[in-house]
Amino acid sequence: MKNRAKPIEFVIAGGFVTSVAGCAAAVMMFSDLPGRLAAMVIVVGVYAMSVRSVVGALATAVMAWLFATGFLVNAEGMLTFSRADLLRLGLFLGAGLAGCLLSVRPARAGHPMRHRPAPVLARHLHALRGARR
Repeated sequence: MKNRAKPIEFVIAGGFVTSVAGCAAAVMMFSDLPGRLAAMVIVVGVYAMSVRSVVGALATAVMAWLFATGFLVNAEGMLTFSRADLLRLGLFLGAGLAGCLLSVRPARAGHPMRHRPAPVLARHLHALRGARR
């Protein structure tokens, strides 16, 4: 099975759905703010590990921070930008980046993807060079 990159539009939309579902689950599972925020940070990290896209992970982290700030920290979707809010944003972004870093796997010896074929244009250029000689 080929490992194809997921379109970024679907990754970001999936991050939105994951952020909403994570926020709702955190409210139902925890009554205290630190527990709710920890659950949201874990959700962001796990999603980032699954999508393996830095842009998707960072977009999901920002969306999760918006939901956490608007609905878990404050009431009725009110966003604030105090020092604590910006520190929480850094925590969410860090979880997204950590998830991406944890999803990177080193190439194994003898793995079929270790020797990737040359891109199409490079193959044609090599064929042209060989024909000239």
